[in-house]
Amino acid sequence: MSIDGVVNIYKEKGYTSHDVVAIIRKILRNYYADKEEISEDKGKLKVGHAGTLDPQAEGVLPVCIGKATKISEYISSNHKLYRAVMQLGVVTDTQDMTGKILEKQDVNFKKQEIIKAINSFVGGYWQLPPMFSAIKIDGQKLYDLARKGKEVERDKRLVTIYDIKIKEFLPNDQILMEVYCSKGTYIRALCHDIGQKLGCGASMDQLTRLKAGRFHIIESVKLKEFDKIVEEGNIRQVLCPIDQALQGFHKAYAVSFADNYLRNGNSLSVNYIKFGKRLLPEEEIMIYNSENILIGLYKIVGDGNAKYAKPIKMLI
Repeated sequence: MSIDGVVNIYKEKGYTSHDVVAIIRKILRNYYADKEEISEDKGKLKVGHAGTLDPQAEGVLPVCIGKATKISEYISSNHKLYRAVMQLGVVTDTQDMTGKILEKQDVNFKKQEIIKAINSFVGGYWQLPPMFSAIKIDGQKLYDLARKGKEVERDKRLVTIYDIKIKEFLPNDQILMEVYCSKGTYIRALCHDIGQKLGCGASMDQLTRLKAGRFHIIESVKLKEFDKIVEEGNIRQVLCPIDQALQGFHKAYAVSFADNYLRNGNSLSVNYIKFGKRLLPEEEIMIYNSENILIGLYKIVGDGNAKYAKPIKMLI
């Protein structure tokens, strides 16, 4: 028996993403420790998350299990949808309301002025990652340096805000909004930048990730629910297969003659692939063998009659 797939976990406040991974690993090992059918996998169970959430944030955290840990980078690269509460008039050292308050200003703007400032960030913009983040510079995480009172130079990153919906103007100069954005976008930094644009400063007060790629908050399960599901032997009910977790990869099937090539990790001529349409150079696809088993992710290279599929991530 092999446990390979992605679980859509609802990360609650107070947990780090690493905490969630450790708890899920413990739950699985405790349940499967005495199961003879997977005894050969004891101590080898791999678990990892696809996209960090801050301890005070909550919502969707895709957790990869087994061979699915090999595709975590592809899941984390998907677009995200967040619900956030922005506090106008307050600047903190962490860019959220858990940090030390550095500035406080009165907020005297008309709603249309605030809406205009917020909407000006829709599209691509160069964002400076916050010091309180897990980004590494010279092998050190920024938040470790920040806790020591150090600030280092960071490069701005191009992020994309696909849409911002202002859901409600709340009391005490707070705004509830939903942000649809690209990988690597810091909502704390976005709130900070909106505050700078207005001139009154702003910080993030609450954050919930509603969606990450194909994983939506409606289908997510909390850790206690996951523990019960595993204990009842029903993990398959919440385990998303690897190929379903991936987005943007078309499926292709190899002829039986090519199964050995695939098994050995070789590149494969497109003449041995059934795809249903013309394969384009640089296109990334999922290839299954003749028995409908997913072998890995491949990229089409070359042109004309010399095109072939080159493995970029083996999943067997």
